[in-house]
Amino acid sequence: MSSDAVFAEYRPLLFTIAYEILGSAADAEDVLQDSYLRWSDTDPRDVANPRAYLAQVVTRQSLNQLRAARRRRED
Repeated sequence: MSSDAVFAEYRPLLFTIAYEILGSAADAEDVLQDSYLRWSDTDPRDVANPRAYLAQVVTRQSLNQLRAARRRRED
């Protein structure tokens, strides 16, 4: 299965994770775009569990975006 197909298979789950963390569909889409770019730079054969890997990438990207937004509000 190609890396695009793998990402497409898990996209609904990944969107849900990002949306639940960020609370915004637009922000969740941004995270998915960034996560897709990271995934496309990864050799899928090196990833034992693509679902877990992608969920972890999206979770980290979402939390980073949330922290960055919080810092911007504080400044």
